[in-house]
Amino acid sequence: MRNLVLFGTKAALESPAAKKVLAVALLADVKVSTEILDDESSQAMVWGGPPPKSMYLCIDGDFKVVMTNSIIRLIASMAPSTELLGRTPLEAAQIDSWLSFLWHSI
Repeated sequence: MRNLVLFGTKAALESPAAKKVLAVALLADVKVSTEILDDESSQAMVWGGPPPKSMYLCIDGDFKVVMTNSIIRLIASMAPSTELLGRTPLEAAQIDSWLSFLWHSI
């Protein structure tokens, strides 16, 4: 089992984007913990350089993913039996369309 931690400022972790990530994790039954990083020095220590401006997912303390839709897709891919990414290429394309719509509309 992989260790997934969603890092960000308090505001970032309370944002609609973070809620989307955590909702997908719940649906996929994938455990994602959160960690608030308030000062830039602690973010730089975890990130290993200048931190991103919002939130990021850290996987096993090493690999990091920054874009919300990328984080969502990664979490959904960890639970293929849920079919959150679709069963066919057409369904996968439709899901990508909805993710894009949600990212820009909500």
